Amino acid sequence: MIYAIQAGEGGPIKFGVAANPNNRLRELQTGNPHKLKLLTAVELAEDKEELIHYHLRNDRLSGEWFRPSIDTWNIVWALERQGFYPEDHDLANHIAENDKEALRWFRVRL
Repeated sequence: MIYAIQAGEGGPIKFGVAANPNNRLRELQTGNPHKLKLLTAVELAEDKEELIHYHLRNDRLSGEWFRPSIDTWNIVWALERQGFYPEDHDLANHIAENDKEALRWFRVRL
């Protein structure tokens, strides 16, 4: 499952993969001074996590943690509605050939 976890109210958001997001939340909470909240968890192929990280590369704070920007929240909302999906293209080739068009890989139905 792909999950989104937020640190504190208005804090950074982590996108990751875990078989059990609630267990992962507990693991991350250990030693973290901020209250963590599981925002969403969706059954998606693990390679979609890489796509999310690539799309949000300009909002990356550290590792898998991202600034809670409009783009970041759009991904969270799309995951909540399971309206996130890439076009039917090869991810690596698409990114290599169309870096500026990476945003088109995301469709958000609000």
